[in-house]
Amino acid sequence: MSIISTEEFSRYINAKQTDEQSLILKETILDSAQNIVEFYLGYPVKRMSIDEEVHFIQLDTAYLPTDALPISDLGYVEVDGVEVDVDEFIIYKDMLYYEKGFKQGQKVKISYTSGWSSRNLPSIIKLTIMRIGALLWAEQNGNIGVTSVSSGMGDSRVFTNYTNYNRYLSEIANYRVLRF
Repeated sequence: MSIISTEEFSRYINAKQTDEQSLILKETILDSAQNIVEFYLGYPVKRMSIDEEVHFIQLDTAYLPTDALPISDLGYVEVDGVEVDVDEFIIYKDMLYYEKGFKQGQKVKISYTSGWSSRNLPSIIKLTIMRIGALLWAEQNGNIGVTSVSSGMGDSRVFTNYTNYNRYLSEIANYRVLRF
């Protein structure tokens, strides 16, 4: 389920349909738009609890990358089966900094809460989900790949058709996490 409500999306696209099929379609579109944004960002945007297990096979390091951000609550950290006080860690974007450092080959387990609620989701991410959703909404009724339609009465309508969402996604690039 999307972090954005169908009511809010309906206001954004100025759609008054409230029948069950329209609501299901809006939910599907919002879920799809959110998936596109999450794929671009590299992590889920909706608040969730995450448990990770990491085996260090590279060099010793003081930083532990996480699978998501922002980290709002660090539940626990275990290093080789020994729990470490979470106050010994500093949260920096998608990483945990540990002054004592992690050693090559250590097994680390962490539990944390990451993501945003609908109230504190950054506005530009929310707007990007709704913009992409609006483009997906415009594709209904056979308007996929159509650039203009003419009626028999001399009327015509031109559609903006973007299936390349980079124009919108580039505005949230500062929130993106690149993994190597």
